[in-house]
Amino acid sequence: MRVLVTGASGGTGSTLIGRLSDTGVEVRATSRRPDPQRWPGVDNVASDLGEPRTLRPALEGVDAVFLVSFAPPQVLGELAEEMAAAGVAKVVVLSTIDTTRTEPFVEYNKQRHLAVENAVIDGGFTTVCLRPGAFARNAIRFWARQIREHRSVGLPFPESQQAPIADDDIAAVAVEALTTSALDGQKIVLTGPESLTMREQVGLVGRAINASIDITLLSDAHARALYGQVLPPQYLDLLMAQWAFEVTESADVTQAVQVVTGRPATAFGDWAVSHRDAFLP
Repeated sequence: MRVLVTGASGGTGSTLIGRLSDTGVEVRATSRRPDPQRWPGVDNVASDLGEPRTLRPALEGVDAVFLVSFAPPQVLGELAEEMAAAGVAKVVVLSTIDTTRTEPFVEYNKQRHLAVENAVIDGGFTTVCLRPGAFARNAIRFWARQIREHRSVGLPFPESQQAPIADDDIAAVAVEALTTSALDGQKIVLTGPESLTMREQVGLVGRAINASIDITLLSDAHARALYGQVLPPQYLDLLMAQWAFEVTESADVTQAVQVVTGRPATAFGDWAVSHRDAFLP
């Protein structure tokens, strides 16, 4: 069996490559700028999902695709056609929990991911849609530099709650989806094992690095200036509204990781310990 992993340079894609390689499955990795040195022994092919024809060399002889797509909606039909023409039978889509939500602020992200899901389903592939909530690695993206430089984190909504999920847990479920028929046709919401406020998450990072991390309450303008350094405008608007909303209730928590893999999802505190170097000077 040969599996193509798109988004190979991202957190979930790179983690999945390692897990698939351990199973004996033949793995091919693709991204815009592949790094052969990162995955010795893995076939690395350059492509751009926004230009589906560039995928042809990557798709040759592929049975299943792990699809992480930020391609514009107008090319999704062509993307499905390229996969079908190559003989791909199964596509596992990395989607989002936002596809299940109804709040206005998720609409942009919801529709973007639903368009990918629907293009794959309409293309006639055996499909599995993985719909994770907040990624644990967002702590690195959003807070690591602040912690390394100042031992402080600026938050607009410290009591906002998420159930952060580790890339390794998403990858473990993806392996089952790609290599077995157990999850065929399912749309699976994946979360970490517990709802935590951002204040609690920062505290767990502090415990992991054995340091006290201060929290600074940010105004809307200051938060947008800070997080706008790592987020495009559409996602900044979405997350600011979502974080405000998440103050009002606990995050959704599912048991899907344990049901699929037979082990509990990774606790955020354990994830922080295993990624502690990212937060150290």
